Amino acid sequence: MTLTQIEYALAVAKHLSFQKAAKACHVAQPSLSTQLKKLEDQLGVTLFQRSTNTGVSITEVGRQAIEQMQIILNEIKKLEGICSDHHDALAGTVKLGIVPTIGPYLVPLFWSKFRQLHPGVQIEFFEEPTKQLLDGLKTGRLDVGIISPPKEAPDFIVEKVIYYEPFVVYASNGHPILDLKDIKSPDLAKYDVIAIDENHCMREQVLAACGKANDPNAGGGLKSGGLNALISLVDAERGFTLLPILAASILSDQQRQNGIRAISAKPPSRKVSLVYNRNQVRRKFIEELFRCIRESDLPKSVSLI
Repeated sequence: MTLTQIEYALAVAKHLSFQKAAKACHVAQPSLSTQLKKLEDQLGVTLFQRSTNTGVSITEVGRQAIEQMQIILNEIKKLEGICSDHHDALAGTVKLGIVPTIGPYLVPLFWSKFRQLHPGVQIEFFEEPTKQLLDGLKTGRLDVGIISPPKEAPDFIVEKVIYYEPFVVYASNGHPILDLKDIKSPDLAKYDVIAIDENHCMREQVLAACGKANDPNAGGGLKSGGLNALISLVDAERGFTLLPILAASILSDQQRQNGIRAISAKPPSRKVSLVYNRNQVRRKFIEELFRCIRESDLPKSVSLI
């Protein structure tokens, strides 16, 4: 039994497709199938059922074996992490999950600097919604994550707050909120807000900031999509929303000049944190990543306190 065979089996279990698993593992499908056949022969069991009608399914004994394989892989990663953290220079592969409402705007601020400081580290990025990301940290599929944590984070999570990011108003031309000389938080409740879809924790944050957390009909009609889709819907519906200030970078110069307004006094904000499983052993990497992000070119409008 080899580590490669275990990784192939876990990939098939995840995708329920030999073709997709082979693509994810960057290997030809016949090679992957051959290795899995050798693994099954060595174990003396059938892990996967192949059917032209129903596709790939996991057998009962296969489910138990896959669970143990994941444990084995997690333990190997722990061993690699322990050894890596004792080297003078960081090295190895780290799987970093980051939510879509943060990743595109934060990663460019620290990525180049981190690579220069730690050329031996290969970071694999996974852009995922919060729930899926937390599941990845729980199972060991991911090593570390960057999220805006939900109110009730799982107890296996350790959190290091990176910064607090204020929200700003973005509204389409002609929206009455743009006529206010000084927008305060209570003013937000006077208008119907359009929020990002329910897969993102940011939706709850925006609705709460606008005093509509308990309104089941609040938030508009965006059922899927990220911040670009949200902005397009706001423009099409002549509405308004709240954007994290880093995300304002995706707006055109005209949109920023005509549609962005700061919220005075105590503007609503979101907490952005680095999170990891408390069993994670790559603490040196985590500390270096945290420090690098905190020392990157974050705008002055975000708070590090």
